[in-house]
Amino acid sequence: MFSGWHHVNLITSDLERSVEFYTGILGLKLTMQTKIEDSDFNRAVGIPDAKVRAAFLEVPGTPTILEIFQYVTGSGKPIPKDQLASDVGFQHICFQVDDIDKAHAELQAKGVEFFTSPATIAKDHPDIAGVRFCYFTDPDGAIVEILQPPG
Repeated sequence: MFSGWHHVNLITSDLERSVEFYTGILGLKLTMQTKIEDSDFNRAVGIPDAKVRAAFLEVPGTPTILEIFQYVTGSGKPIPKDQLASDVGFQHICFQVDDIDKAHAELQAKGVEFFTSPATIAKDHPDIAGVRFCYFTDPDGAIVEILQPPG
């Protein structure tokens, strides 16, 4: 049925600010910016008369795409300030890194504020021992994770 993972969509309140964060701070590559004002798109998303500004970014060297939409009309609610990692629904996006300590330090130097320093899953865990990860938020408060696999 499925042939692959295509993209993750992120809704933002400010397209330029989000593009700058994901390209300038996190190092993704902007591949396209466009506007979407299409009746069939509106029908599919269930928002009559929606107008969207869109940007498509890729993680360099991978097929991973981050699609960022700013609804110019039909905008929704902001992310609650009291959100928790346990809230129901898609919770965060995660980028794999080769060296989490280096990535953490580089992002902190660029002003990214992390929830904590990198955490490491206990070596006696039967399935994910040694996984290292940490969380931060983007300018709209969406949770972003960086993860270093074990080994």
